[in-house]
Amino acid sequence: MKLQFRGLWPVGAAAALLLSSVARAQTPLDLSDPIFCGNYPQDVVAADLDGDGVIEFATTLRSPPHIAVLHKGFGPKYSNPVYFPLVGARYPIGLVAPDIDGDGLLDLAAVSRDTDELFVLHNLGAAHYVVFERIPVGDGPNEIEVNDLDGDGDLDFVVANGLSNSVSVVLNLGAGTFSVLPEVPIGASPRSLAVGCFGFARGALRLADVAVADHDSHAISVLRNTGAGVLELNETLTIPGYSHPEGLVIADFNADGFDDLAACYSGFGLHKVALFYRNATAFEPAVLFNVGATHPTHLVAEDFDRDGRKDLAFVCSASNCVTLLRQHEDGAFLLAGAWTLPGSGANHLTAADLDASGYPDLVATIDDGNLLQPLLNGFENPRIYGYGAPNSVGLGAELGWTGVPNVSAGNFALTVLGAPPERAGIFLRGLTGDLRPFHAGYLCIAPPIVRMGAPVIVRDDGNAEFVFDFAGEPYGTGLTALEPGSAWNFQFWYRDTLKGLPTSNLTNGVRAIFLP
Repeated sequence: MKLQFRGLWPVGAAAALLLSSVARAQTPLDLSDPIFCGNYPQDVVAADLDGDGVIEFATTLRSPPHIAVLHKGFGPKYSNPVYFPLVGARYPIGLVAPDIDGDGLLDLAAVSRDTDELFVLHNLGAAHYVVFERIPVGDGPNEIEVNDLDGDGDLDFVVANGLSNSVSVVLNLGAGTFSVLPEVPIGASPRSLAVGCFGFARGALRLADVAVADHDSHAISVLRNTGAGVLELNETLTIPGYSHPEGLVIADFNADGFDDLAACYSGFGLHKVALFYRNATAFEPAVLFNVGATHPTHLVAEDFDRDGRKDLAFVCSASNCVTLLRQHEDGAFLLAGAWTLPGSGANHLTAADLDASGYPDLVATIDDGNLLQPLLNGFENPRIYGYGAPNSVGLGAELGWTGVPNVSAGNFALTVLGAPPERAGIFLRGLTGDLRPFHAGYLCIAPPIVRMGAPVIVRDDGNAEFVFDFAGEPYGTGLTALEPGSAWNFQFWYRDTLKGLPTSNLTNGVRAIFLP
């Protein structure tokens, strides 16, 4: 059986030494053809808007005020935009795509900055939209998010008002009716917001809290949900200096069960991302990392290499580029690459699996070029990562595969070459990749680690094999199921005698995303 090899991410502290030019050569994102979408795109969502299982784009257009929807055509191409006018709007900007009425179709909602309104558009089917509500909010709205803020099971809106220095909560009462709560005062010139849960373990019954980047106050306002969608200012987060927070995102970056916050900053020579980790009681002081370009305006958090850790991508308007920071095994975020965009005025970014590869892709708005720019994730599936250390019979045992990791195909197998003959070994898997010394080799999986079946004995030729049975436990059902869309890290542990001493060793790791 032929062992297959794939490119590696840089790992460990050595990655910190990479110059930008070196990082560019090792990154997996590729710019596909830019897509014309209409005049001055402001925000973009990527989602299955028409229910056909394929990702579409929707974007707010500044002049004239419209929302454009672009459907996927043949191959990587997208159709010409279909325009839906926002009559009465001026400068539509923030955009979201929630199912507001619970009919299974994604609706759209956008804020009109110069008329102080929230426009809600109903999806009639096949991504055909009509405006059915115009809701007054605060002065100069520029960002919008959705979540169940009052705990009644449907989705509500929260809006950052850039000129009235406030947040508006719009409750969804059902049957196409809404209620606007009194504005919540915050810091000066809020730019972006995010919704999460602060101070309570993920999964516990808890209403959504809100964080807002107050650009001109050089701070982040943390708003606690006191019930029924009522928000109150709980605390402010700052970093040293007078740089401006631009975009922010909430995620559990260190996998401790608590929501953390990442915010990108610009100005005064500081173009960094601040990670505010949250423990059970409070936010910890910010940890700063370089963004890799100037004036980051928006960011997203996704596991771009599917190793079980959230990474960060930024769109940087002054540099007209997208940068990517990968989170390494030690928790550091290091530059993995930068991509120049074919136009200026880029200010929003979103992530989705555009090509159904199992890996997240990106799409950025290019205001001055009237374009959307997709960036496709080029990681191959499966792929090799980590290292196999020398053993008693050679340079080390190597883990590879045959077949494809598709549940429906049923022909996927892990293969081992170069292991000591007639020694016991165990195939292992886990959700999160790692790289740390362990016995005579390197452990490429972070705990918890699942043992796959009974121990095997390496054959006389130094080979071993594990064939997946997707129909039976533990591969098809249960909490550790290899389900479509799930990413798993695999490794082979084996007994060895190196330099006359009884010990054990491991192969490299293999990461696979299991597709339908």
